[in-house]
Amino acid sequence: MNKFLILGVGGILILIGGYFLLTNQAGKTPTEIQEQPVITETAEEASREITISGDDYSFAPSTITLKSGEKIRLNFKNEGGVIHNWTIEGEGISTETINPGETDKIVFTAPASGEYKIFCSVPGHRERGMVGTLNAE
Repeated sequence: MNKFLILGVGGILILIGGYFLLTNQAGKTPTEIQEQPVITETAEEASREITISGDDYSFAPSTITLKSGEKIRLNFKNEGGVIHNWTIEGEGISTETINPGETDKIVFTAPASGEYKIFCSVPGHRERGMVGTLNAE
């Protein structure tokens, strides 16, 4: 009887540990997850400053509207419990992947007119709903 109890408890612990390793990735550093291009223009060149907060698993605000060609200084705050970043799909514009409680700042030029997907590129986060929209006018 004790042998089955020990095996059962051990199996449950293995399943729980596997779940956390696959979903949180909390033990990995940001560079182990993914290298992201970073825009290195200076803050003085920006015409407007925007702050985006990332939580588990959403952005606030999730939709932003920019003027095409406008220089933006973006402050991305990770207010979640795991690593996150902020990425514009297909544009090569992304913050660093940062730890909980950290902030990354980038300066970039808003893309051509259109609607762009924004997302967290950490594996599994986009699928869990960490997405938004950037409208360039």
